[in-house]
Amino acid sequence: HILLVTCSGAFFGLRGAGVLARHQWPLARPARVASVFIDTLLLIAGISLALLLSVQPLHDVWLGAKLVLLVLYVPAVAALGALLGLWFGNRERALQVLLFTSLPLVFMAGFSWPSEGLPEALQWARWLSPSTAGIQASLRLNQLGAPLAAAAPQLAVLAGIFCSATAALLLCARPVQRPPRPTGGTEPAPLPSAQAADF
Repeated sequence: HILLVTCSGAFFGLRGAGVLARHQWPLARPARVASVFIDTLLLIAGISLALLLSVQPLHDVWLGAKLVLLVLYVPAVAALGALLGLWFGNRERALQVLLFTSLPLVFMAGFSWPSEGLPEALQWARWLSPSTAGIQASLRLNQLGAPLAAAAPQLAVLAGIFCSATAALLLCARPVQRPPRPTGGTEPAPLPSAQAADF
């Protein structure tokens, strides 16, 4: 399980570096299939490990709380990422922004730097990122051993980010309009030479 986690993270980072270097292989079908294959094995290994250890999420409070956090955190990140993807326009620009903003977001989340030391404007703005609510909820559930109710405000923030980002996506996203296919199996006639010269 640990080996698959390492492989999944390393391959993700390798593909990201390849995209930034403008290589074609990270977006090719073999790379995408390999990524799905590794993550599928990781999921199977996690379920097998839970069965071997007789872990039951409904009876083990700590595991159930983590699963609730995961169910809210992943959709919030995905919805916000898709919304920002509409603004960035291409993958390269999104990855460049991600590289330069990931470390400040970690500091603003209060994991390695006390949030009380931030300016008041940043203390409010940091809750716009799912990482803040996710890290704060994880600290309460994992390190402090608090019940799920203690992380309810952070979970509500994640749910709010997901609903807001999803609603914005539905309003801003436009369906892709594909050009109509030629009927009758014939290709459109070429332009006459006089019209072609005008273009």
